[in-house]
Amino acid sequence: MAMSGGGDKTTFYISVLLCVFAGSFQYGYNISSVNGPAVNIKDDLYNHFESGKAVYEIGEDGSVLENPVPTCPNISSVADCAACAEEIACTSDFLLEADRALHITREDQYSYAVALFTVGGIVGSFSVKPVVSHFGRKKGQLVNMIISLGASILFVGAKHYNSHICLVVARILIGLFSGLATGICPMYIIEMSAQEDRGWIGVLNQLLITIGILVAQIVALSSTMRESWGIYMALTGVPAIIWIALMGLSYESPRYLYLEKNDATNAARVLKKVRGTDDVEDELDEMKAEHEKSLSEENMSIGALFTSKDVRWQLISIAAMMIAQQMSGINAVFFYTNKIFESAGFTNETSTKISVLIGALNVAMTFVSMSLMEKAGRRSLMIYGYGIMVVFCVLLTVALKSLHVGTWVSYVSILCVMGYIVGFAIGPGPVPWIWATEFFKQSARAAGASMGCVICWVCTFIVGKFFPIAEAKLGPYVFIFFGMVSLFAFLYCLKITPETKGKSFEEIQVYFAKLNGVEISDEEMKLADNRDE
Repeated sequence: MAMSGGGDKTTFYISVLLCVFAGSFQYGYNISSVNGPAVNIKDDLYNHFESGKAVYEIGEDGSVLENPVPTCPNISSVADCAACAEEIACTSDFLLEADRALHITREDQYSYAVALFTVGGIVGSFSVKPVVSHFGRKKGQLVNMIISLGASILFVGAKHYNSHICLVVARILIGLFSGLATGICPMYIIEMSAQEDRGWIGVLNQLLITIGILVAQIVALSSTMRESWGIYMALTGVPAIIWIALMGLSYESPRYLYLEKNDATNAARVLKKVRGTDDVEDELDEMKAEHEKSLSEENMSIGALFTSKDVRWQLISIAAMMIAQQMSGINAVFFYTNKIFESAGFTNETSTKISVLIGALNVAMTFVSMSLMEKAGRRSLMIYGYGIMVVFCVLLTVALKSLHVGTWVSYVSILCVMGYIVGFAIGPGPVPWIWATEFFKQSARAAGASMGCVICWVCTFIVGKFFPIAEAKLGPYVFIFFGMVSLFAFLYCLKITPETKGKSFEEIQVYFAKLNGVEISDEEMKLADNRDE
């Protein structure tokens, strides 16, 4: 990976690492943490439910047990079961006919609690713009850590009190936290980075997300942690506590201080601190030029993004990349691995361990992406990544339709899943989050990042809600759709998106000004023509 020279940059690394550890890592942990203890949570919270009239107990087959109408023709009430010594054997056959329409299975209740994570994420994404504009990047993180701690307390309460309400509120809060984190973290680390470091530093966001997912999978291997699921899920608060304890070691974004707070003095002081050198005049001159240009502009609202010609293609590009990131099926592929493993004859325990190994592959390939980001460039990694995904989507479809040929085909399917993940991890996973900050000028950056997050979370919700339905109807052919989305993204990156490697924010804006048909000077036109093809 390419790292800039200069003096001691310890302060910079501490600020960036604290941000992604407390934000991106937590987000990844909470994506996966709900899966491991799912059975334990349902056993503790959803063996009873309220229909609105009374509390009913769920039997082993999912039927209602309390005050049931017996199906046995030899008795008239549940109490009579004792006479024939069949009470234990036949109790689960009793159904409450009067309340059948109000029957809510524990799976529905649990799915409802799980889905609220995404709802919270959408709300959090919409909140990125007001939070970072009002509080700033650093204090915005502080607000988010407080939300995380609130969720952690409620997770413990949900287990201790067997409270469905505590779990629901906790899932909403941790979703709100995650929505904010997906906007604040990439923005902060990109703004803190020198031009030559933005690529590999930007990948840290995705890297810590994948590590968070992997850690949650590893911890869930312990049956003790699954049984103590309140503590397991509350571990998300540990990074928040660490961030709050060490927040004095991190600094506010100098670009935010200069361009939004008009505080050139503190911006220069922080810039010298995080660069480890007093030689920061070039960066300050760039900020000054951007600041002078933006004096006549107000910070854009999310609504203004849709009407401003200045950011038209930036918004279209980020929307296209965020949609493609989720609609290309990465979450669906992870979901489908369990069926692939089952078809290969693996036990549940072995399948879980293989899932952890695939999570480790995702982490490893994100490290590879980090090392290549400033060498190959963002655009190139997106093109190669989506190209790989197209190929493996087709191969995976063929393999899944050919499972009847022999057990060996199942292993080929697993290799296809791994190839697909390699393609996603090197470019389509990390790059859109980097572009969401790089593509927008300062006055539109908060709104642009917020909109990018909203689109990502909405697409995540759509995939989670409708993929099982599509998979049931289309079977393996659903991956042809994912391949088509990946092909669209491949062509879009090939024809439209610029290479931002080694480009200043000003140079990137000049390229988009040309694309948007906005008038630019001859000097700015030369900058646009320097775009790497």
